[in-house]
Order: sequence, then C-alpha cells, then structure tokens
Amino acid sequence: MTDTKLKNIAIVGAGVKWIIPNEFGGDNMNPDNPCLRTSFMVPKLAARKQIEDRDLKWIGVATNPWIEMSLMYGLFGINIADKTYTHYSGAGPFNSSSQEQVGRGMAALLSLPVTSSNSRASLEHYTNNFVYISSFLLTQKRLFEAVKQATDTSDAEWSIRESSIDQRISTAKDKFAQGDVYIGLDLMYCYYIGEGMGGDYEAKAQEDRKVLGIEEEDLVEVVRATVAPTNATNGTNGTHGTNGTNGA
Repeated sequence: MTDTKLKNIAIVGAGVKWIIPNEFGGDNMNPDNPCLRTSFMVPKLAARKQIEDRDLKWIGVATNPWIEMSLMYGLFGINIADKTYTHYSGAGPFNSSSQEQVGRGMAALLSLPVTSSNSRASLEHYTNNFVYISSFLLTQKRLFEAVKQATDTSDAEWSIRESSIDQRISTAKDKFAQGDVYIGLDLMYCYYIGEGMGGDYEAKAQEDRKVLGIEEEDLVEVVRATVAPTNATNGTNGTHGTNGTNGA
C-alpha cells in the first residue's frame, strides 16, 4: 500500500470532504498526455480513483515543472552552472510556474465559495477537476534569452548544442530499460516541452488566472532571483568562472 493511499484512508476517517492530492504536475486531465504513462504519474491516477471510490471530492493542481528546480538542475536544456544550452528540435511552447505563483494560486483557490453565480469561480467547478496555475508560457528560446539577460551574458559565453526531443526520449527510454528508474523525470520533461505533447495548457491557465486573480510573472525577474544563489555559490557576477576564465 502506498503512502498516498495510507494518507487518503486516514483523511476519510477524519471526516474530510475535499482533498487536494499530490498532483502539482502537468495537465493530467488530458488523456493524450504521455506523462500519464510514466512511473511518476500512475500512482496519482490511482489516488484520485481511490478518493472518488469513497464518494469524496478532489481538486487537482496543474503547475507544470517549477521553474526554480528546472533551472537549478538544467532540465529545460539550460545548465546555468556550466553555461551550456541544448536546443531541442521538436520542442514547443510549454507552461511553467514559480513556487510563489503556486502558493498564490492555492490561496486564491481555497478562498473561493463552494457555489457561485459565476459557476467557474467556485469550488464546485473544480470538483474532480483541475485548476491550472502558470507563471508564463515559455519556449526554450524565450527562456534562454531571459537567462542570458538575468546573468548578463551573451551567446559567445555559452556552449550551444543541438539535439532533438525524439533523441532525448529515446535515450531516456534506453536508460530506463537498463534499470535507471530515476530517468523517468527526464522523460517527463521531454513530454512537457515537446511540441504537442501536452505541456501547453495556456488557454486553461488564462481562464483560471481570471478566476484566481493572479497575473503572469516577469520572467527575467523570476530567473534572476533563481540564479542569484548559483552565482553567489560560484563567486561570480554571472559572467566569469572562479578562475577568472570564461565560464563557457
């Protein structure tokens, strides 16, 4: 029995009627979303079914990858510490959220009335449904430009490589077949940023931003705040390495 199932059983015993399960992923209401078939997402589907089987209500929260973690670990193809940028052909627009934006969205969601004359602005609308939180709709190019601006660097200071989403997916699947269970995260990022793979839920996010009263964030400012600790750790101003040479 999974930890999520144990918690759900405990919640039922406590008389809770509304549950926000541990989603905080992509558009998991989209049946064509390939992320749903990854090892990270299968337990989430089971948890929602368990809630419904007990005649309870759940609200899923779609955030797509948090931009802070994604930049820290180079999961969007941009490694700030090494100043390498891998551009993937086959990548398309994708949503991303900051942790602060998710917090604002959650606070606004939980402030909604159960019912309302504007049916969308109510908890009933989101019953066994998803709320779509997003800070911005990105492309790799837009994000790379923001990173360069936030770090005061230029193309010449980066190692720029070319690859493809198909190749990244193939590599991830090969590693998974060889027993690397953690490569599932990399596979999910392929699906998040791959063109037409479900990472773009902007139309839904726009509607929910109106309901929740939140706005798009300033991409450069969010990136600047994210990379500041990295620059401080490296002892840099965002342009040169600690040995005084070009970081590329």
